[in-house]
Amino acid sequence: MSHHDLRFAVVGCGRFGMQLGGILRHQVTGAQVTAVVEPDPSRRERAAGEFCVPAFSTLEQLLEEDSGTFDAVLITSLNCQHRDQSIAAARAGKHIFCEKPMALSGEDCRQMVVAAQENGVRLMVGHKRRLRKAWQRLLEIVQENELGIVNAVNINGWHHHPDIPPWWLSRETGGGLLHRAGVHDIDFMNAVLGQPLWVQATAAPNVRADAQFSETLWLTIGYQGGAVGGLQVSLWFRPTQFRDSFSVQVLGSRGSALLKSSLNSGVNLTWHSAANAAQELICEDGYAEAYVVELNSFIGWITRGETPVLTWREGWKCVSVMEAAYASSANDGQRVPVNLNDLMLRHNAARII
Repeated sequence: MSHHDLRFAVVGCGRFGMQLGGILRHQVTGAQVTAVVEPDPSRRERAAGEFCVPAFSTLEQLLEEDSGTFDAVLITSLNCQHRDQSIAAARAGKHIFCEKPMALSGEDCRQMVVAAQENGVRLMVGHKRRLRKAWQRLLEIVQENELGIVNAVNINGWHHHPDIPPWWLSRETGGGLLHRAGVHDIDFMNAVLGQPLWVQATAAPNVRADAQFSETLWLTIGYQGGAVGGLQVSLWFRPTQFRDSFSVQVLGSRGSALLKSSLNSGVNLTWHSAANAAQELICEDGYAEAYVVELNSFIGWITRGETPVLTWREGWKCVSVMEAAYASSANDGQRVPVNLNDLMLRHNAARII
């Protein structure tokens, strides 16, 4: 460990918090874990032992008792806790890496951004799917104009995930279906198509009597310039597992592309264009590598002023689309504008905290 390393407190030590904290500790250059926060006693004890660091039951306790031992927080807690924990960290002068989804609402996101700006700290939201090799290559193909003007993107996310923690299925703590499944896909469509302007969403009747939110949604998202994004998500489609779902179809004026992922055979990206014969990329999923990319970028943004691969902007935009989708679904599929706050749109992402 170097005294120049960025010191992190891992806030939320469930399954994912332990995974991401482990990646930060073992695979990321210039970082160390110096504290953990977890309200559950058994998880807190396990995390303290795993990382060999002091453990605290709340972020407030850590900030009060041991604030000088860390520079940044890695927030992997319940979705409903992201806003308050980010604001508390910002007010203490700590940089913030917040796992997706950024928060439950656009207003929550706005408060997080304002707190970061007022206190001069960096805030990044972890939308790593666009950084995985095949998805990144697809973005490059679009940006290099191989497909011409992209007019439509469609993503199908019908799947079954057998071990979803109960808090994800509560609207109060998880936020809703899209916060659980769809958040990365909306972000990827935003990356391909640009500024989302409106959403129309329709819910099918639930198949689970105890579901606290619509568990199957159809979304149509309208983008600046006239392009349209489509997303279909369902949590209880047993023939397809999570890693085998969320195929991406991209239709352009001069070509098209299809990205399909599989738990057993990796990711297959095929694209056709008027100028070139059909091409194919087959690669491993690479999701762990994408975590390394975003965390290294977060550290480089803070310590060396490098242009970040992500900021808070992507997270807030995604939450705003989800918020519009829920509102549309609750109003018989009426078109609902996406609230693109001026703060979200202002300046260059690389130049704004």
